[in-house]
Amino acid sequence: MNVEYIQVGLQKIEVINGNGNPAQEASGAENGAEILIKKCAHLYCEIWREPPWYEDFWVPVKVVEDIMSQMNKSDSKFFLACSPAFPRPEVVGFTWGYGVTVEEMREICASDQLDMLFSDGKAVFYIDELGVALSHRKKGLGKKLSDFLLDSLSPGKIHRVTLRTDIAAVAARTLYTKIGFKELPAKDANYPDRTYWVKEL
Repeated sequence: MNVEYIQVGLQKIEVINGNGNPAQEASGAENGAEILIKKCAHLYCEIWREPPWYEDFWVPVKVVEDIMSQMNKSDSKFFLACSPAFPRPEVVGFTWGYGVTVEEMREICASDQLDMLFSDGKAVFYIDELGVALSHRKKGLGKKLSDFLLDSLSPGKIHRVTLRTDIAAVAARTLYTKIGFKELPAKDANYPDRTYWVKEL
């Protein structure tokens, strides 16, 4: 399976090798990043239309706006899995996240039930998205992307990572358990079928 892992920033993109180290900085980075983000947005819309999400309201333009906004947040990280194809690589997976304050977390979950994650003053990182194209599932891409994101977090700066997923998303739940997340007794106020998970670093 020929897949490249790419870290995308607002000013550059880096191809990451199998050990999680930068292998090269892509030429035409700004333009290249724009193209990859647009491709990611299209894949995002495809994935979230599937069960158990059924979110058919997403459109690529809105997703691109959200990605750009989130990449400007504190300690943001954005990784793609790309299948090299002529003349442009195809995006087959993605994950991104960012540091959150207690106020931002309340806005995400629409309640104060996750305030306890901040009670000891430790910094919290929120994994906003993880998705893999249907054609590339069951090949370890979700775990690889998650590993890259978690390994990229600054040691000693981020102490706790949280995320949410649907109770019917068996593959996601299995993956998060495998990489050390624990499910919390906390459901999203807007999406009651989605629960929150946490991992201590």
